Amino acid sequence: MGVLARKLLEVPLAGALRNKLALHHAQRDLEGSSMMASRLGLPLLNVNERILWPNRSDTLFILGSGASVEELSVEHFAQIDAHTSVGINSWVIHDFIADAYCFEEVESDEYHDVRDALTQMLERPDILERRPAIFLLRPHARTPPRRIIDIPGILRLKSRVYGRVSPVTSNVTNLEKDLVRMLGCYAKGELSPSLLVDAGMSVARMMTLGGLSGFSKIVLVGVDLNSSEYFFDINPDYLAKRGIAEFNPWKRRGAIHDTEDRHENQFVASQFLPALRTAMHKTWGTEIYVGSPRSALMGDFPLYPWGIS
Repeated sequence: MGVLARKLLEVPLAGALRNKLALHHAQRDLEGSSMMASRLGLPLLNVNERILWPNRSDTLFILGSGASVEELSVEHFAQIDAHTSVGINSWVIHDFIADAYCFEEVESDEYHDVRDALTQMLERPDILERRPAIFLLRPHARTPPRRIIDIPGILRLKSRVYGRVSPVTSNVTNLEKDLVRMLGCYAKGELSPSLLVDAGMSVARMMTLGGLSGFSKIVLVGVDLNSSEYFFDINPDYLAKRGIAEFNPWKRRGAIHDTEDRHENQFVASQFLPALRTAMHKTWGTEIYVGSPRSALMGDFPLYPWGIS
């Protein structure tokens, strides 16, 4: 797209056009997602399937792997366990077994060890016994199998493939309104619920999944963004007990989380997630919190009232 065309597209009044382009891209992604789901022998995501959340509560805890996870107490986990939870990628290493896990293809062949470790973790007896749902972001058509998480057979019954839809704008001042318009397309049948709103971050997709699934409250746990440390860096016992000598899900780590280190025309998480939170509240009435005051999202997100002294 030329510079002039891009400038015209970013005019606030061009919001309807941007949405139309986003829906066009979404249709192509849906076709690709359907193809990859068939290739993997898994169904596409249907948020209305009760089998995915058999004991669903009104609150969904999204479990990231930030260092603040190590500050959670037994009482915190008791509250999470009393509700519904989905663990993102590396959460599968943690002792707490979520009701669901979400994964995506690893970035490159360089990350084959990460893929192998996550696949190995899914075969833990305690996880197999709980039979969590698995949400797999559709791999690219040319992605080799060695970069895709291998789901154990017993977990495939509740495993689903999903795609993504992203706003066209690259201007943060347009973002919230464009997201409100996009979220409204689900109810109109213009956007498939098999596609989740994304800007290159699993948290955004799981927030959208939570809203579409009807959760009235969503809590982001371990979504720190102000550090590149993970809970298993703070406490290496998690890796030791799993027999993992080394685990680095982001091999080019800097001082901040990778979703805060983006190239030109890409939104960082601290821009995109607050806009998505506001859009979800306006569209669906969803209340979204952070679980720790250490999160870089504090201020844009309220702190969840754990009620623990």
